Amino acid sequence: MSTAPRPILILTLRRTGGTNLTAGLVARSPWKGATHEPFNRQRVFGYVTRAWESNKREKELRASLSAILSEAQNIKHCVELVPAPVTTALLDAAVTADYRFLFLYRENTVARMLSVEFARRSDIWGPKQAQATGATRRVFGEPLEVDTLIARERLSIARLNGAWRRLEERRVPAAVLSFEDIYAQKREAALRTWLDALETLGLSESEESDRLLLDDLRKTGDQGTRDSYEEFQGVGLLRQKSRALPAFEFARNCS
Repeated sequence: MSTAPRPILILTLRRTGGTNLTAGLVARSPWKGATHEPFNRQRVFGYVTRAWESNKREKELRASLSAILSEAQNIKHCVELVPAPVTTALLDAAVTADYRFLFLYRENTVARMLSVEFARRSDIWGPKQAQATGATRRVFGEPLEVDTLIARERLSIARLNGAWRRLEERRVPAAVLSFEDIYAQKREAALRTWLDALETLGLSESEESDRLLLDDLRKTGDQGTRDSYEEFQGVGLLRQKSRALPAFEFARNCS
């Protein structure tokens, strides 16, 4: 029996296919359309993050988040872009507001790091921009700062794992999907994980409809720049050092 639908909090990192996935899920949701990374400092609720960084008043932080989530809207939240205490307080407020939770990650951490770096250097953050602008050769001129990228990825993994543990402590179930589940694996291999996630989120309709939604997602969202990432200087060293990165703790729960 499917879980009843409620607003969704998607906990993720940049360059995991989250914008595309969120649009597909929100189309089924009876709640407000998604707010993408609203607690980033310059986004709609960025004042919450800026206030926390300025005064460290936890009571004020939690009150602000409770008020925002009482309006019941779907949210995609990139945990590496805001202070960890903001994410922790957001999780607690979402649990109180009876949100559903989805962890979205990328199994291939090197691919994610290179995707972020390409987007940062080129200022191409989506398929429409890529089609309009095209990949420029200048993004590959400077070698990768491998140690900096590894340190950032280690912190990103730690923050996503911390959010998972927070929900585990409160015995709150969460769905888990990877970028590869949706966009890279063969359809049938990914299907059971996909169907289970929709059930957990309360967004399952029928198996046929759920399959069609997955098919629609797999047709969109590729910005067509992935093949060029091998041109970065230092990719081999990045791969070597990435082997020491910690695992996503929730990945073992993903069937």
